[in-house]
Amino acid sequence: GAFGKVVRLLTEVATSADDAEKKATKLVRQGGAKAIVGGGNDPLSQAIQAASTREGIIYLNTMSRSEALRGAPCHRLTFHVEASLAMYADAIGQWLVRGAKKTRWGFLTPETEAGAGTAERNVTPEGRVSVRVTPAAACVPSLRAVRV
Repeated sequence: GAFGKVVRLLTEVATSADDAEKKATKLVRQGGAKAIVGGGNDPLSQAIQAASTREGIIYLNTMSRSEALRGAPCHRLTFHVEASLAMYADAIGQWLVRGAKKTRWGFLTPETEAGAGTAERNVTPEGRVSVRVTPAAACVPSLRAVRV
C-alpha cells in the first residue's frame, strides 16, 4: 500500500489510438482508476491524455516525447516523465552556444510528429536554428539565432 491505502495495479494493452482511449476510459469508469501511468507512441499517448483529461484524472506520460502533449495542448493533470525532443534540442543548443562556443551547427529530426514539433520549436522561418538561452544572471529566457 501507499500512505496506508491499498493500491491496485490495473493493466490494459492498446493497439491503436481508438483502443487506447476506450481502454483508458474503461480503467476509470469500471476499474475505478485514479491515475493512468504509461503511454505508447505519440497517437496512443494523445488518446490516453484525451481520455484522462475528460475523466478528470492524472495522466503520467512515460513514453511520448512529442510537443503534441506539451505546451498549449497540455492539461493541468498531465505530467511527463521524459523531456520532449524539442527540450533535448534546446539543452544541446544551449550547451553548443554557451559551453562549446559553437556558432555553426544543425540537427536532424525524424519524420514524425515529435520531429516536426522539434523543428517547429527550434527552427526560424529563415531556416536558422533558434535555441532558448537563459542568461546565468537571470531566469528570463531569450532567443538567440544560430546559423546552420
